[in-house]
Amino acid sequence: MICLWSISLAIGLLDDSLSCWKMKTLRSIFIFLLGIITIFTLRPSVTSLFISNKFDSLEFRLDLADPSEVNITANSLDALASDTRPRNLNLAMVGDSVTRFQYISLIYFLSTGYWIDDRERPDLLKPRMRSSWNDWLNYSNTLFSPHEQCDCFRFDNYRSIGKRYLTDTIIENRYFQDNRNNSVIMIVKFGSARVHGFYTWERVNRREVRMLQITNRSQQFPPHAWDYNWTDLIQQHIAKLAPKPEFLVFNAGIHRHNLGSPMVQQEIQTALRQHSIIGIFKTTSFPKAVRTFQKHPVDEALCGGVFPNCVNLDWTFNVSDSHYIDKHHFDSPVNTLMNQQLLEYIGGLQKGAYGSVSYLTKTPVLSPVISVREQYGMFSNSTTA
Repeated sequence: MICLWSISLAIGLLDDSLSCWKMKTLRSIFIFLLGIITIFTLRPSVTSLFISNKFDSLEFRLDLADPSEVNITANSLDALASDTRPRNLNLAMVGDSVTRFQYISLIYFLSTGYWIDDRERPDLLKPRMRSSWNDWLNYSNTLFSPHEQCDCFRFDNYRSIGKRYLTDTIIENRYFQDNRNNSVIMIVKFGSARVHGFYTWERVNRREVRMLQITNRSQQFPPHAWDYNWTDLIQQHIAKLAPKPEFLVFNAGIHRHNLGSPMVQQEIQTALRQHSIIGIFKTTSFPKAVRTFQKHPVDEALCGGVFPNCVNLDWTFNVSDSHYIDKHHFDSPVNTLMNQQLLEYIGGLQKGAYGSVSYLTKTPVLSPVISVREQYGMFSNSTTA
């Protein structure tokens, strides 16, 4: 490289003795060669601009279960050697928007072997960073392609639609399957509002799901292929999917709901029992800036009571405000904790270790997440009453 710099200097000195076009040709050739040699000499530092950590060193659309399909790098070799992702997980999740982002966090982990880093994927848990809701739905679905089907559509200016907001124009049913025999289903359900979709279970099983494309309100909104309450959703849709979920995680959330009704509770229990699905109730997470700890009456009655299997999110009361992205939703470290807690609980159920969990008063007693809590300084100094 030093020689090329010397030759370039010599060419500069010969500038007066060579014709203009010869001078330009020689200079262009040597500058090109100099650039090539510089790139290869400094290759590690240049590459680091594009591979900033282990997230981007993995081929996202290929499953790490088959190393021959992966573009092996030093970082991905580390991932293969320390892969802690589960296999044979068949899980359905039904709930509100907090459950949606927990699902996104979980399938990202199943796809890459790493939890989401907000610095690398700042918009994956923040739809408002995209141009529209459907833009975010398309973006997130494409990111997990070909492993995820998304029966999804959502108008952005829902308030102008009025009551149709929760009944007609929000559809988000996502179906994820990977090469490790993991299957995760997520159906967004806002409280007692009925849930619906454009694709029947038969078409989901045949992998025919495509996102609905409506660019303006003048286009005809197609009829729903199905429209269910809690019980019908379990019996007529979830239980008929292949593979059939072994576990159903569901929650009430902040929206008006009917899970406090003994009749609805009994119907859910009966539907789960008839189809041999293990129900896991998830309590509602605490919103930002809440200073007084108060359990929701329905959560208190259902968690470990009406529904013996329960994942309790009381520890979110102590999450620092800096880890909220808005009033109700969390950044990636908190979603990571939720999923680690869920996976550990499911592991306990599979081993027959326990069937319920007591209320967590301060922080979850989960050894795998201690390092995450310490790394992110997640919890405030407030204490649970």
